[in-house]
Amino acid sequence: MKKFLTSLLCLTVIFTLTGCGKNTTKKESTKKDVEKEENVYVEDQEINNLTFEHFAIVKDSEDISILYFDVTNNTESAINVGTVKFTLYAEGAEVLTMSEVINEEIAPGDSRAVTENFDVDLTKVDKVEYTVE
Repeated sequence: MKKFLTSLLCLTVIFTLTGCGKNTTKKESTKKDVEKEENVYVEDQEINNLTFEHFAIVKDSEDISILYFDVTNNTESAINVGTVKFTLYAEGAEVLTMSEVINEEIAPGDSRAVTENFDVDLTKVDKVEYTVE
């Protein structure tokens, strides 16, 4: 069941990022479209023997901010992860606080991907703080 849910999540992320199902008519890229695509990256962090890595926010041409990061177990034993709460900051001010329910055991060396879509501009985010509940 866990593998099925993980596979389903991965497929959803792939379809979201690649645009599967969208009109395949090739549209010429304009300078305006290129300028709208912005990326945000934050350094990896380790909390409670879990590494939060590959954090990124990508703003697509439709002004949707796609946030994603991986939670990796770096220990030699499984860790049960309930809820991951993350707070985003821009220029020292809190922008957004969200919780993602993982509620499963992460095997040693394994990771879980977290992906969220927002219809607000998160391209000014320069810091993220995680807590595990």
